[in-house]
Amino acid sequence: MRLVYIPCLIVAVLLAAPAHAAIDGKVAGLNEAAFAALSTVKQRNPGSLTERDAQEIGTAIMTDQVMDDAERDLLEEMTQSMFRNITVTLAGDTARAVKTYPTSGNAKRVLQGVLNPPLDLEASWTKGASGWMDMCIEFKKGAQQEAGVVGYVQGKLAEQWEASNLGNGYKPLRDLIGKLYGYSNSTGGDTNTGRTILYRAMNQLDRSASDGVPDFLYNWTRPGGSL
Repeated sequence: MRLVYIPCLIVAVLLAAPAHAAIDGKVAGLNEAAFAALSTVKQRNPGSLTERDAQEIGTAIMTDQVMDDAERDLLEEMTQSMFRNITVTLAGDTARAVKTYPTSGNAKRVLQGVLNPPLDLEASWTKGASGWMDMCIEFKKGAQQEAGVVGYVQGKLAEQWEASNLGNGYKPLRDLIGKLYGYSNSTGGDTNTGRTILYRAMNQLDRSASDGVPDFLYNWTRPGGSL
């Protein structure tokens, strides 16, 4: 089960197996709920979809908490980059059709979030090595995911930095760094990506603390070795 985020809406969605429909400007057999939402949106706004329009379509797709093949095909068609007509037909009634177009801007971002839900970082954090691996996979998806993962890990490290000082030998922070490093090197782990996340998060923490974090606490985690 994955958590899907749409502005003002978080819904748990059980994703069906990915469809492999061709990107061909056609979506056949869309269910009644999603088709009705798309029809309503297009009647109200025959032009480019707004963020609100995309949210309505996304909500309709997630109503039954399962993304079927036709819904996935619709999202893939509406978030691809080639501009062309998209003809959508209703399941069981091919005479009923709606024409739409690929989206852009915030509308595209919303639909992409439905198609490829962001990782629930808080939930992953509680799952130990397997959750850290999920975060490594999320990190590699793109620049936005990179920043999100590193920023989240920085926040967790910052909590331990606040509890660390010379008197306790910086143990709270050292312990968390060591645990995350261990996850990265565990069976099935992604050593390089894990170390990259850890080093970048610590480096950002150090800079945010006005270079107050002793470099020796984390420099050794740098991919390729210490500077």
